[in-house]
Amino acid sequence: MANWEDPGSVLAWLRRWEQLIRAQDFEAGEAMFRADAVGFGTVTDTTRSRAELLEQQWRVVWPRTRDFSFVWEDVHVHVSREGSMAMTFAPWRSVGVLGTRQRRGRCTIGLVRDDARAPWLCVHTHFSMWPQSGDASLLDRPDI
Repeated sequence: MANWEDPGSVLAWLRRWEQLIRAQDFEAGEAMFRADAVGFGTVTDTTRSRAELLEQQWRVVWPRTRDFSFVWEDVHVHVSREGSMAMTFAPWRSVGVLGTRQRRGRCTIGLVRDDARAPWLCVHTHFSMWPQSGDASLLDRPDI
């Protein structure tokens, strides 16, 4: 039986994801996602698979990023009563690999699992920079 009031397993998933982004460990990241995961973000309109997320979002953004971290005090987790689905809202921050400017953004992540003992697998992500910051247009610059 799932303890649906405890978001600990989802927070553990996010902590692992944060580590993999920092390490640019694409292979381990793929293992945390279902093959049919969909997403969109700052640099891609829509991806329709884990493979597209990897090529069109992660491989473009992660090498240009350092010191990625979630803003833990503002992370929100919602787990379904039976513990098979979770949604997160998580602000994040990073620094461009060649720059010194702090970048801010937010993400939503949808996770599923077969039962409360199974690992979470991601089925949806939306990572993007805060729109009012103007940071999204900075991705065209090599120094960020």
